[in-house]
Amino acid sequence: MKIELKTDTSAKEYSVEKRIELMDAQHEETQVVVYTEDLTVTVDNSQPQEIIAKVERSNVKKDGKAFPQNPIDHYFIKSGEALNKLDLLLSADGRIIKVVNRDKILKNWEYTKIYLDNYFVSEDGHVESTIKGWTKQIDSVIKDEEKYMHSVENDLLYNRFFSGYWLDYGEDNQLVRNQIFPAIFGDARTVLTEVLTVSETEGKRKIDIAGSLNRETSDITAIAETLGMDETQTDGLTINLKGVCQTDESGLIEKIDLKATAELAESDFKRIYCLIVNRK
Repeated sequence: MKIELKTDTSAKEYSVEKRIELMDAQHEETQVVVYTEDLTVTVDNSQPQEIIAKVERSNVKKDGKAFPQNPIDHYFIKSGEALNKLDLLLSADGRIIKVVNRDKILKNWEYTKIYLDNYFVSEDGHVESTIKGWTKQIDSVIKDEEKYMHSVENDLLYNRFFSGYWLDYGEDNQLVRNQIFPAIFGDARTVLTEVLTVSETEGKRKIDIAGSLNRETSDITAIAETLGMDETQTDGLTINLKGVCQTDESGLIEKIDLKATAELAESDFKRIYCLIVNRK
């Protein structure tokens, strides 16, 4: 069975929820954070050899609040706007090749920096210096095309929405591939071996996804560093991914429901990352 992209240039609107649950050995209670946002995606493949996806994210909230009480949360929601309006060049299977509206992104970022510099101020010199340092670091990433592209690829929504589902799944309707799953251990490269099984109902395709940690292609040393432990202590680390992705008759995403659970044997450590995307 094959999932193909057919021409449909109408804008598709989605609701998005990202849920993070953290339970580390030193914490007695599970920490839960929920981010929600609205998403509009228009995919245009009317030009030969060129697929452009126009993406706009809006109404971003943390735990239901666009302006969280914690100013640090508000800072990162605002600074994250640098990823909110992208024109993406896609490969034939639906992966991100390039961000093509960099000039507009850089221009908008200059306005965002002015807001950050004027809104987030403090009489505490250390706090002020820390905030300025964050802005400087984000600025260096956005202005470096390669680093900015890396940040797009490692955004959980972009990583999974443009995961490359337009494929031939063969006679067995199944494919096995290695795929990065971002954010679980910060910037540490975390690769899962995933089994994708496709089925069809009334012209719509459903992809069931099951994955597990690929230790050979993941950066286990970096993962261990994020956990504050020696690499040998990660032998009992497992990641279990379960999920489903559904496409419509045009091959465009209708829903995504993913849950990745990382656990460490003989400990209370657990991290759960969920992504839920639904067509409105």
